[in-house]
Amino acid sequence: MRQLNGQIGFLLGNRRGGYLSLSGRPASRYLGFFVRKNNKMLRVLENIEPDHYDVMKVVQKFWCVERQCQGTTMFRERYFPVQDTDAFVYESDAVQWLSLHFDVKESYDSRQYGRDYEV
Repeated sequence: MRQLNGQIGFLLGNRRGGYLSLSGRPASRYLGFFVRKNNKMLRVLENIEPDHYDVMKVVQKFWCVERQCQGTTMFRERYFPVQDTDAFVYESDAVQWLSLHFDVKESYDSRQYGRDYEV
C-alpha cells in the first residue's frame, strides 16, 4: 500500500505487462487500467469511483486488493487480475452506483484534443 497526496492507492499487475493502479482520485497519468499492445502501454480506464463514497482503507492480499469505502453505508470492493488476459474483475459486497472514467490513450500522450474515439 502506498499513499498519494493524502489518497490511498494500490498497484495490481498481470503477467502480460498490464496493471491496474487506483487511488481515491487520479493524481497521476499512470493511474488507471493499462494494457500493453504492440510494445505500447495504453490506458483504457482512468478511474473507478463509487458515487458519493470515500475510500477509507486498502488491503492488499495475495491474490487481490480490497478497498473499504464509506458513505451512507460501509462496503468493500475487490479487484483481481484475470491472468494471461488483459482484464480484471471488480466485485462489491453492496449494490451502489459507480462512475467509470474511460480515457483511452497511450501512457505518454498528454494531448487534450484529437483523442476522440468512436465505439
